Amino acid sequence: MTKICPRCNEKNDDFAVICINCGERIELVTQQNSALNNSIVKDNKDRYVPPEIALSKHSIEFDKNMLILIILWIVVLLLVISTLFLPWYSYNANVSGGGVYLGTASSGSNEYYLTGVKHGWSYSDLTNDASSYTIVEYPNNSELKQPMNIVFYLTIICVILAVVITFLIFLLFLKKIKKTLVVIFFLLLIITSIITLAYFTVTFPGALGKENLPKYDSNFIGSFSDSVSFSDIYGQYAQYVPQASIDINLSWGPSYGWVLLLTSFVLSIISLIFVIRVDNKK
Repeated sequence: MTKICPRCNEKNDDFAVICINCGERIELVTQQNSALNNSIVKDNKDRYVPPEIALSKHSIEFDKNMLILIILWIVVLLLVISTLFLPWYSYNANVSGGGVYLGTASSGSNEYYLTGVKHGWSYSDLTNDASSYTIVEYPNNSELKQPMNIVFYLTIICVILAVVITFLIFLLFLKKIKKTLVVIFFLLLIITSIITLAYFTVTFPGALGKENLPKYDSNFIGSFSDSVSFSDIYGQYAQYVPQASIDINLSWGPSYGWVLLLTSFVLSIISLIFVIRVDNKK
C-alpha cells in the first residue's frame, strides 16, 4: 500500500512522512486536503464536525421551529373562526330563597353574540323545573346594533387575515416565499385584533348600560349581590314564611368570543416569534 502526495501526486511508502519528490509532509497535507474535500466545519466547542452532521443538526432545528409554528397557527385559526359563533358578553342573574315551604331558585342570562342576543332562564321549585332560551337579532333602534356590527366586520377581517396567513405559512414551509411577507400579514392581524378587542371593551358597556338592565353600572366587569325580604315582594303571603328572604346575585363580563380572540392575539405574537426564527433559505 502506498501514500500518494496530495501536492505532487508522487507515490510514497505507506509509512512515509515526507514526500520523496517535493519534500512536503504527507500527513499534514493529507489532513488539510481531507478537511477541504470533506468540508469539515468547526462547531462552538472547537471540535471538527463533518458537514453532513452539521447540516443534519441545522435541519432538525429548522423542522422544530416550523413544526411549532404550524401547531400554534392551527390553534390560532380555529380560535379566530370560533369567535364568530360564540357569545362575546354575558349578563347573569341568580335568585334563590323563599323559605322552606316556598323554596325556589331561578337563574337567567343574556348572552350577547356578534349578530344577536340570547335570552335564557331556568326555574325550579319544589314541584317542577322549567327553562327557556331564545335568540333574537339586535333591533335597529338598539344601542348595541352599531358597536356589534363594527366588531363583527373587524372580526371578519381577522378571519380573512388568518386564512391568508395559513396559505403563506404553507408557502414558507415549501420555501417559496420570503418570511418578510408573512411577518407583514402577522402584524396586520395583531393590530386588527387589538383594535377589535379595545373597541369592544370601550364601547359595548356604555351601549349596554342604555338597555336598562337591573343594577348594571356600565363597567366592563362587575357584580351585584343583595338580600331582599320576602315581605317586600309577596306582601300578605309573608305571614306564612316570616323569616324568608330572596338572595339576588348579578354578574356581568366578557364571554367566550372576547376571551378567545384575546388568546389568539397572544398566540399570534408567539407565532410571529417562530416565523422570525425560521430559516427559509434555499
